[in-house]
Amino acid sequence: MAISAKLSRWFWRKSIQRKETEPPALTDVASDDLYFIPTNVNLDYVPTFGFERFLNKQHEAWAEWPLTPDRIIDHRIFGWLRRADALKLYEMAAMCKGDILELGTHQGLSSHIMAQALREFGDTGNRRIYTVDLDAPCIVKARENLAGEIAEGLVDARVGEAGEVCRNYIAQGKRFGFIFVDHSHYYGPMREVCQLLGQLVEPGGFVLFHDFTDPRSAFPEEGKPEPDFGVLAACEEALPAKEFEYFGAFGCAGLYRRTQAPPSWFVRLTRPLIPFAGVIALTYYCAHPILIFESALVNYLFWWLGCAALLVLGIIQVFRIQNIWSTVLGILLCLVSAPVWVLSSFLAPHIVNGKDTGYELVQEVELQNSLVRLYRTNGGATTAFGIHVRQEIPTTGLVFVRSVGHFYPCYSVQAARSGANSILIYDRQQECEKWPEKQTRESWTLALSRFVYF
Repeated sequence: MAISAKLSRWFWRKSIQRKETEPPALTDVASDDLYFIPTNVNLDYVPTFGFERFLNKQHEAWAEWPLTPDRIIDHRIFGWLRRADALKLYEMAAMCKGDILELGTHQGLSSHIMAQALREFGDTGNRRIYTVDLDAPCIVKARENLAGEIAEGLVDARVGEAGEVCRNYIAQGKRFGFIFVDHSHYYGPMREVCQLLGQLVEPGGFVLFHDFTDPRSAFPEEGKPEPDFGVLAACEEALPAKEFEYFGAFGCAGLYRRTQAPPSWFVRLTRPLIPFAGVIALTYYCAHPILIFESALVNYLFWWLGCAALLVLGIIQVFRIQNIWSTVLGILLCLVSAPVWVLSSFLAPHIVNGKDTGYELVQEVELQNSLVRLYRTNGGATTAFGIHVRQEIPTTGLVFVRSVGHFYPCYSVQAARSGANSILIYDRQQECEKWPEKQTRESWTLALSRFVYF
């Protein structure tokens, strides 16, 4: 089950959607009615990640959980959560990477919900929920309610002041993939934490603020006592706009995402060159292979698929339109790889009975630990014959290869063993138009490595 859940989660993480692009204004949610539901702000639960409605039956159960008369979840662990809050907590705990930080434990209901998600998705022992609360009796009660989760290593519940805890984690270099902020609904404590979150949340991670859409939310006014509820105001004023983007309101909670760190100028310039490096590497590999398949047909398919992959990369790079530099390089990659791919498609007829007729084996010399093979190359009517000399060590299905020499134009040369790991190459019939300088056609001795490359 855990493997299936993790595989599904990998696909769902590939798609992330924002519910709204702008957070609500205070005037949208403010009201004298504690149970006020704003008509112009959608507070329903919708998934942020790419699944349809619910992650599993356990997740779906929170959508139908019984409610108290105050419209909060009626659970054995008391807490101030609405159904949409619980659904979003479960989703974030399941889908976000890394450890989880909860500011405001209360009696442990939110930790219990998030621990369910960690357990269901096989994260026991890999991820942990760190939850803190300033109220020591609350932590005592939470530890009783979460005894099983704590024993499993899923939850670490401690007494601590939220701002101080955040600063300590920053000093330790600790980062979190998801943070649930519910330690206070006052403006001052919320403002302090909002200013620290940029150093606590991993790029791409999420922060969920409880009491975000409470109808009593207000900005502090000079000369007046601080309002009891100021979560939305603190987020609007103190959360760095360049570092966090708003992702929507769910129940009475607001979701923000830490923006990904932009790549450096060097990465932006060099990343589009990677496919060109692939073209060069593939071309060089075909001219100077190190390890090839024993089957000529498989070697041809490897080359053909490699050219096709580079063409696809070029097309993707063109349509991604990251910048003009990337687009131009994508077009050039298509112009280079497309003709090569089309040309390689016409090489298939050269493969007859599993052998390449354009690369004919004409002689084989056995050495102590390897073979020296002479191949006659034939590129068609517009080219001349050539001779390619290679040292090879065949294994099961594969061949270690090293190029020893190439004669062109040349119809035939001869080779003979002259030592345990050396050969004599000669051209007594004068069939090669070009011959290496300082070497006689009667005897050219080559000393070779014992095992091809060493």
